[in-house]
Amino acid sequence: MGAPTTIKAALLAGISTSGIIARLANDMFASRTITGTTGKVTVANGDGVAGNPTLTLPAIINQEGIKFPSTQVPSADANTLDDYEEGTFTPSLSFAGAAVGVVHSTQSGTYVKIGRVVFFVARVVITNKGSSTGGAQIDGLPFAASSDIATLSVDSAANSFTGLSTGAIGATVSATSIILRQMLTTGGSAIANTAVTATMDVRVSGFYFV
Repeated sequence: MGAPTTIKAALLAGISTSGIIARLANDMFASRTITGTTGKVTVANGDGVAGNPTLTLPAIINQEGIKFPSTQVPSADANTLDDYEEGTFTPSLSFAGAAVGVVHSTQSGTYVKIGRVVFFVARVVITNKGSSTGGAQIDGLPFAASSDIATLSVDSAANSFTGLSTGAIGATVSATSIILRQMLTTGGSAIANTAVTATMDVRVSGFYFV
């Protein structure tokens, strides 16, 4: 049977620290304070003295979804998703990195980055291929690829290329560029500037690792 009310009052009165009263056991009480976790939960009025305790979650977690910082904070933990980003980029045609006289009529690109994987869709249309020479490539990927390992799909409008020994067009990635290639039974080779027409219209989609 518990102690009389007057004794319980005396026990409570004997607690010298401010805070929320917790009943530990029969006729045993203690003062408790709600505390947070750095970077995860912020607590105001944890002892209840100035008002009701309130808990605040960091901005990364809200009712609209999970918000990642604008600058990635990399994690070495293989089970931690440390980045998500959506955006646009401006792809452009060049030949071995040079684009003297190239005139574009369409340059569109969108991407979604999840962790180390970048998914993208790009379209480049030109009205003049200029005078630069070398292998054809589309520059301007939003993130540099860590290797040439990628899964890409290339679709080109009629009369975009000429003089190729095969109609199959493929691509690889190198840093922030998409290297256009003609696919052969013996592998593949770069598409030279001489094979690109002045009305090239190319769409490339796929994903790669950063």
